[in-house]
Amino acid sequence: MVELPHGYTYSAHPVGCAAGVAALDILVKEDMVGRVRSLAPYFEQAVHSLKGHPHVLDIRNYGLAAGFTIAPVLGEPARRPFDIAMALLEERLLRPVWRRHDPASTSVHRRARRNRSADQRAGRCAQ
Repeated sequence: MVELPHGYTYSAHPVGCAAGVAALDILVKEDMVGRVRSLAPYFEQAVHSLKGHPHVLDIRNYGLAAGFTIAPVLGEPARRPFDIAMALLEERLLRPVWRRHDPASTSVHRRARRNRSADQRAGRCAQ
């Protein structure tokens, strides 16, 4: 067996270190923390406006991250979250960034579109 040399996540590989430093530079230069602080109240208000919806069991958020517990369809636990995700994609409120090709996985990571202001997107997603 031939082992191919490669870098591990925590091995201080120069490429990984350079990417980390570049990400930190952008975080500081674009005042990302300040932007999150200023947008979080709008986002929180929009997200929590879904409270009481018949399919939303729980809502939690921190900054610009939110999580929802969605009531499952009996016998098809992934059906309702899938339908919600497809509706958001159809409305162009989300777009796929990376998709696992593992058929056993339903995990899809998405990123919000940047063509509207963040508070407008938050309100539109809640609709």
